[in-house]
Formats: sequence, C-alpha cells, structure tokens
Amino acid sequence: MAYWKKLKWNMVIMAVLTVVMGAALILNPDAAALTICKLLGWIILISGAVSVVFYLKGRRSFWEASALVLAVIGIVLGVFIIRTPGIIVKFLGYLLAGVLLVHGINDIREAFEIRRFLDKRWNIALVLGIISILLGILILWNPFSSAAVLMTIIGISLVYDGITDLLIVLRAAKFVKDVKRDLEDDIID
Repeated sequence: MAYWKKLKWNMVIMAVLTVVMGAALILNPDAAALTICKLLGWIILISGAVSVVFYLKGRRSFWEASALVLAVIGIVLGVFIIRTPGIIVKFLGYLLAGVLLVHGINDIREAFEIRRFLDKRWNIALVLGIISILLGILILWNPFSSAAVLMTIIGISLVYDGITDLLIVLRAAKFVKDVKRDLEDDIID
C-alpha cells in the first residue's frame, strides 16, 4: 500500500503539472514555449528519477521493467532539455507529442493492470490512452499553419492528457480502496 500511495501522488503531481503547462500554452503560446521547455525538462528528469527509485524498491514484472526503460530515457531526455532549451524550443511540438505518446502507452499499460484485477471499467483507461496516442500523432503530423496554432493545440492536448491521467488515478485509487475494504471485510467475517 505504501508503494501504491507514493505512485499515486507521483502520478497526481505529474498530471497537475501537465495541465498547468497546457494552460500556459493556451493562454500565451509564444511566451510560454521557452519556459515550458525548461520546466518540461525538469519534470521529465524528476519523473524518470522517481520512477527508477520506485522500480528499484518494488517487485519487478514485465510491465515495470518496460517502465524502467522509459524512466531512464526520461532522465536522459530531461537533462538534455534543461541544458539546451533554445534548441529544444524549435522541436517542442515533437517533444510534447512524445510526452503524449509515452503517457498514452503508460495509460494503456495501466488499463491492462486494472483489467488484471477484473475491474469491468478497465476499457475507459484503454480508450483514454489511445486518445492520448492519437493526439501525439496529430501533433507529429502538424497540419497547422502557424507555430502559435500548433502550441495552442499542444496546450489543449496537454490539458486533456493531465485530466485523463487524474481520472485514471482516481479510478485506480477507488479500485484499490474497494479491494482493501473487501479484504478487510473477509478477514473480519
């Protein structure tokens, strides 16, 4: 349970930061790009480091091993972004599309974890993950005429991604609470 609580709060913090970054891009797409680029580097770096620590402290399954690979990639990417924000601003759309793709993959992974516990609504997390992946692909495709429009679309996508991550965490937390309550009821009976 302690591992779950730490993981839950890490996911909540990341989701809220994602929503804040998205809102900043929507409100002022031109001025927000460099600042968000630096913040994104720190967020990716910290998230990767926290994920590595959680991996090293917990049990290791196939899905967690794949999460470790993503965490190490996140650490390297975070350091690169922090050190070269001016260069990264030019590629911010691709970077944020990558974040959406990684979040979508993680959402799908979490959906299958929820399914493993026989939760009937696991498909909601699956659909949200697929939508995140599709938004990432849309940003990579970049059918927009200007950088400001692209940044606004990225902002909207990040707000969506953060909100869906929060919904998945809340759903998973409710499920864990229900399982814990059921186990306690079985022990008492």
